[in-house]
Amino acid sequence: MPGTRTITVKILRQNPMLNEEPHYVRYEVPFDTDRKTSVMNVLEYVSDNLDPSLAYYVSCHVGLCGGCLMKINGQLSLACREEVGGDLVIEPSPRGRVVRDLLVVPETRRSPVVNTPVVGRPGGGRQGGA
Repeated sequence: MPGTRTITVKILRQNPMLNEEPHYVRYEVPFDTDRKTSVMNVLEYVSDNLDPSLAYYVSCHVGLCGGCLMKINGQLSLACREEVGGDLVIEPSPRGRVVRDLLVVPETRRSPVVNTPVVGRPGGGRQGGA
């Protein structure tokens, strides 16, 4: 296919609750060089097609919430805003406590995971959040 190639994506995986040591897992992901692709798109591809156990935070997709902050090729960046240009090394943000894989609870502000409103609880209405 014209404009399509495979990129290598190395993701630092870990599960502290199971005393699992951090380790890199390598994935081969198709990459369309003719389209803009974000790191979040790559993570979604891995989760949907290769490894559904991958944990990472998804919310606004526009760079406002900051929940997808992670280390991408050695630099802190938002996965939803960072465009892919080639091979990737993805690690959790060092600005918090790793829950699992790329899912981090920030130490400096309210946790997006804990304070996200839950919709559809028994009894109706929104619960949690502000």
